[in-house]
Amino acid sequence: MRKIFTILTYIFTAVDFFILMGVLIVTSVGLAINPTYEATEIQYGNLVITQLSFEEELLMGGSDSGNFYMDGENYLIAIENGMADLIQIGDEVQIAYGRMGFGDSFEYPVVMLAKDDIVFLEEEDGIQNLIDMRNAVRNELIVTRLWNIGVFVILLGGSIYWMVSRKALNEKMILEKSSQGTSS
Repeated sequence: MRKIFTILTYIFTAVDFFILMGVLIVTSVGLAINPTYEATEIQYGNLVITQLSFEEELLMGGSDSGNFYMDGENYLIAIENGMADLIQIGDEVQIAYGRMGFGDSFEYPVVMLAKDDIVFLEEEDGIQNLIDMRNAVRNELIVTRLWNIGVFVILLGGSIYWMVSRKALNEKMILEKSSQGTSS
């Protein structure tokens, strides 16, 4: 019976180790893909909308300049300010957008959107919402990593305790047998 527990302990420790390594690799890649964003690289410009999509985010296209998107809190703020009713294909809008650290460099997050004198999203709010959203993704990856390391440490500690206590029990049984053998 003890041998089965020992084997199971070794198996659980090995499996947990491989799970830990997998999670560490996946979260490392995730953290590399989602760098912290401090909004140091903001570009400004006018955009003639050639493509427009309102689903759960705003996707705008404009000639050779790439695609621009707005999602999360920024999208909700712009919708509340009437963006869906006042922007059409062919309109020229003023935008501020992030250039660095996002996706494939062909889609850029919009942090300010205005048409004529109507501002749908203020730049300060847009930048802060974008920073919060990007850093929230990083924090989720870090928390996942810490939980996994904690579980590994607990299982490793349990494995070590089991191995040490098993060894002590075996030594005690050997001493008892040898003392019984010498007394008889």
